[in-house]
Amino acid sequence: MRKVFIILFVMIISMLQLGIFSHIQVLSGKIDLIMLGVIAWILQKKTEVLDIVIYILISLLILFFISAEPILLLIVFYGVIGFLTYWLKNNFQQIPIVSMLIFTAIFTFVHLTIFGLYLQLLGTNIETKSVFQIVILPSILLNLIAAIPMFLLTNELQHIVYPMVEEV
Repeated sequence: MRKVFIILFVMIISMLQLGIFSHIQVLSGKIDLIMLGVIAWILQKKTEVLDIVIYILISLLILFFISAEPILLLIVFYGVIGFLTYWLKNNFQQIPIVSMLIFTAIFTFVHLTIFGLYLQLLGTNIETKSVFQIVILPSILLNLIAAIPMFLLTNELQHIVYPMVEEV
Protein backbone atom coordinates (compact mmCIF):
# COMPACT_ATOMS: atom_id res chain seq x y z
CA MET A 1 0.00 0.00 0.00
CA ARG A 2 2.92 2.29 0.77
CA LYS A 3 4.22 2.04 -2.78
CA VAL A 4 0.79 2.92 -4.20
CA PHE A 5 0.73 6.14 -2.15
CA ILE A 6 4.21 7.01 -3.39
CA ILE A 7 3.25 6.44 -7.02
CA LEU A 8 0.03 8.47 -6.62
CA PHE A 9 1.91 11.32 -4.94
CA VAL A 10 4.49 11.48 -7.74
CA MET A 11 1.73 11.43 -10.34
CA ILE A 12 -0.19 14.22 -8.59
CA ILE A 13 2.95 16.33 -8.33
CA SER A 14 3.72 15.79 -12.01
CA MET A 15 0.16 16.73 -12.99
CA LEU A 16 0.42 19.90 -10.91
CA GLN A 17 3.79 20.59 -12.55
CA LEU A 18 2.35 20.19 -16.04
CA GLY A 19 -1.06 21.74 -15.51
CA ILE A 20 -0.51 24.67 -13.19
CA PHE A 21 3.08 25.40 -12.25
CA SER A 22 4.54 25.19 -15.75
CA HIS A 23 2.63 28.39 -16.53
CA ILE A 24 3.99 30.26 -13.52
CA GLN A 25 7.29 31.82 -14.40
CA VAL A 26 9.48 34.78 -13.60
CA LEU A 27 11.41 35.81 -16.70
CA SER A 28 12.23 32.31 -18.00
CA GLY A 29 12.61 30.57 -14.63
CA LYS A 30 10.09 27.94 -13.58
CA ILE A 31 9.32 25.82 -10.53
CA ASP A 32 10.53 22.21 -10.62
CA LEU A 33 8.06 20.40 -8.36
CA ILE A 34 9.32 16.96 -9.25
CA MET A 35 12.86 17.76 -8.09
CA LEU A 36 11.50 19.42 -4.96
CA GLY A 37 9.40 16.33 -4.26
CA VAL A 38 12.42 14.05 -4.57
CA ILE A 39 14.48 16.17 -2.18
CA ALA A 40 11.63 16.51 0.30
CA TRP A 41 10.87 12.79 0.23
CA ILE A 42 14.49 11.85 0.92
CA LEU A 43 14.75 14.33 3.81
CA GLN A 44 11.85 12.76 5.71
CA LYS A 45 12.84 10.89 8.87
CA LYS A 46 11.39 7.43 8.31
CA THR A 47 11.93 7.11 4.57
CA GLU A 48 13.41 3.77 3.55
CA VAL A 49 15.94 3.30 0.76
CA LEU A 50 13.56 1.17 -1.33
CA ASP A 51 10.91 3.88 -1.17
CA ILE A 52 13.48 6.49 -2.23
CA VAL A 53 14.47 4.35 -5.21
CA ILE A 54 10.81 3.85 -6.18
CA TYR A 55 10.14 7.58 -5.87
CA ILE A 56 13.15 8.48 -8.03
CA LEU A 57 12.36 5.83 -10.67
CA ILE A 58 8.73 6.94 -11.02
CA SER A 59 9.90 10.57 -11.21
CA LEU A 60 12.40 9.64 -13.94
CA LEU A 61 9.74 7.73 -15.87
CA ILE A 62 7.44 10.74 -15.82
CA LEU A 63 10.29 13.12 -16.69
CA PHE A 64 11.19 10.88 -19.63
CA PHE A 65 7.81 11.64 -21.16
CA ILE A 66 7.48 15.34 -20.30
CA SER A 67 11.01 16.72 -20.46
CA ALA A 68 13.14 17.81 -23.39
CA GLU A 69 16.31 16.86 -21.53
CA PRO A 70 18.16 13.68 -22.47
CA ILE A 71 17.25 10.77 -20.23
CA LEU A 72 20.89 9.98 -19.43
CA LEU A 73 21.37 13.47 -18.01
CA LEU A 74 18.23 13.08 -15.89
CA ILE A 75 19.26 9.63 -14.62
CA VAL A 76 22.68 10.88 -13.56
CA PHE A 77 21.30 14.08 -12.02
CA TYR A 78 18.52 12.40 -10.03
CA GLY A 79 20.89 9.63 -8.97
CA VAL A 80 23.27 12.27 -7.61
CA ILE A 81 20.39 14.06 -5.88
CA GLY A 82 19.25 10.82 -4.29
CA PHE A 83 22.68 9.71 -3.15
CA LEU A 84 23.95 13.06 -1.86
CA THR A 85 20.74 14.03 -0.10
CA TYR A 86 20.38 10.63 1.57
CA TRP A 87 24.04 10.57 2.61
CA LEU A 88 24.00 14.11 3.97
CA LYS A 89 20.70 13.49 5.75
CA ASN A 90 22.15 10.52 7.58
CA ASN A 91 25.49 12.15 8.39
CA PHE A 92 24.96 15.88 8.89
CA GLN A 93 21.28 16.75 9.07
CA GLN A 94 20.10 18.76 12.04
CA ILE A 95 17.25 20.90 10.70
CA PRO A 96 15.45 19.29 7.72
CA ILE A 97 13.71 22.45 6.47
CA VAL A 98 17.02 24.31 6.28
CA SER A 99 18.51 21.30 4.50
CA MET A 100 15.58 21.42 2.08
CA LEU A 101 16.30 25.06 1.25
CA ILE A 102 20.04 24.48 0.84
CA PHE A 103 19.60 21.38 -1.34
CA THR A 104 16.96 23.14 -3.41
CA ALA A 105 19.24 26.07 -4.19
CA ILE A 106 22.27 23.90 -4.93
CA PHE A 107 20.54 21.28 -7.06
CA THR A 108 18.52 23.86 -9.03
CA PHE A 109 21.71 25.74 -9.82
CA VAL A 110 23.60 22.58 -10.79
CA HIS A 111 20.72 21.19 -12.86
CA LEU A 112 20.15 24.32 -14.89
CA THR A 113 23.88 24.96 -15.31
CA ILE A 114 24.46 21.45 -16.67
CA PHE A 115 21.45 21.76 -18.99
CA GLY A 116 22.69 25.15 -20.21
CA LEU A 117 26.12 23.68 -20.93
CA TYR A 118 24.46 20.77 -22.71
CA LEU A 119 22.54 23.19 -24.93
CA GLN A 120 25.75 25.09 -25.70
CA LEU A 121 27.46 21.82 -26.65
CA LEU A 122 24.62 21.13 -29.06
CA GLY A 123 25.38 24.42 -30.77
CA THR A 124 22.69 26.67 -29.35
CA ASN A 125 23.89 30.26 -29.35
CA ILE A 126 23.12 31.41 -25.78
CA GLU A 127 25.18 33.59 -23.52
CA THR A 128 26.14 32.28 -20.11
CA LYS A 129 25.40 35.58 -18.41
CA SER A 130 21.90 35.84 -19.84
CA VAL A 131 21.12 32.21 -18.96
CA PHE A 132 22.22 32.88 -15.40
CA GLN A 133 20.17 36.09 -15.09
CA ILE A 134 17.07 35.05 -17.00
CA VAL A 135 16.74 31.34 -16.19
CA ILE A 136 18.87 30.18 -13.26
CA LEU A 137 18.34 32.94 -10.68
CA PRO A 138 14.54 33.18 -11.15
CA SER A 139 14.26 29.37 -11.02
CA ILE A 140 16.23 29.25 -7.77
CA LEU A 141 13.96 31.94 -6.33
CA LEU A 142 10.75 30.16 -7.35
CA ASN A 143 12.02 26.80 -6.12
CA LEU A 144 13.01 28.29 -2.77
CA ILE A 145 9.52 29.75 -2.41
CA ALA A 146 7.94 26.36 -3.18
CA ALA A 147 10.43 24.30 -1.12
CA ILE A 148 8.86 24.70 2.32
CA PRO A 149 5.27 23.93 1.22
CA MET A 150 6.57 20.90 -0.67
CA PHE A 151 8.48 19.72 2.40
CA LEU A 152 5.38 20.10 4.58
CA LEU A 153 3.18 18.33 2.04
CA THR A 154 5.65 15.47 1.82
CA ASN A 155 5.79 15.34 5.62
CA GLU A 156 2.02 14.80 5.67
CA LEU A 157 2.36 12.06 3.07
CA GLN A 158 4.97 10.41 5.24
CA HIS A 159 2.49 10.30 8.14
CA ILE A 160 0.06 8.47 5.84
CA VAL A 161 2.67 6.09 4.44
CA TYR A 162 4.43 5.41 7.76
CA PRO A 163 1.70 5.70 10.42
CA MET A 164 2.75 5.99 14.06
CA VAL A 165 2.11 3.05 16.35
CA GLU A 166 -0.77 4.87 18.06
CA GLU A 167 -2.50 5.48 14.70
CA VAL A 168 -2.44 1.83 13.65
